[in-house]
Amino acid sequence: MAGPPRMRVFYVVYPEDPALCAWLNLLRVLANPHEKEPAHVTVRGPYRQRYRLPQAATGVRGSTVHVPGADAFLGDKQSTVILRCQAEQLRALWRKPDYPSFTPHLTLCDGLPRALSEEILDVARTIPPFSFRVGDLVPIFTKPKQTALGLLSAIDDALLAEIAGQRLHAEALLRMATRERLALLRCVVSRLPTDAASMAEAHPQTAEREHLG
Repeated sequence: MAGPPRMRVFYVVYPEDPALCAWLNLLRVLANPHEKEPAHVTVRGPYRQRYRLPQAATGVRGSTVHVPGADAFLGDKQSTVILRCQAEQLRALWRKPDYPSFTPHLTLCDGLPRALSEEILDVARTIPPFSFRVGDLVPIFTKPKQTALGLLSAIDDALLAEIAGQRLHAEALLRMATRERLALLRCVVSRLPTDAASMAEAHPQTAEREHLG
């Protein structure tokens, strides 16, 4: 008799700025409303249980992450659209067997048909560079075939309605046609919060050093 699904634990960081979180979550849900978690950068995992974190984890809060643009992991068995991240402060904490090289990123969508992923990537590539500060390194818990959609509950319905030009709740996106969602996605990419764009413009040398590192 099969036992209960095994829990997996990942350690992640979230942007500190609520406005940027709302914008990123809206990008993510419009790309795929079936994504489960709010936007984050995974730094460690998966594990089968919680682990004591390295001492370096205590210094993560307030670190700056620079996002130079969109990219994708596309292959025969993978279709993942991401926003690339440059964050040298996270390198010492990196421990991801699936991505042994240091490749921090924000996932927009994963597991969609390749043609749709490529279309979403084209839209995401119009996002200008931006930067943000992160909070603490925290755990998230997942199980295979998990159905809880925490992302939908994290959506700012007021922001969604403002961009859509009509009263619209996040749950409606589950029933919306793909074409309609992508049209909204094109609108959202142009609404990058001003503070995130200003941070990128204020620290271009830092971003370049991280890129070269």
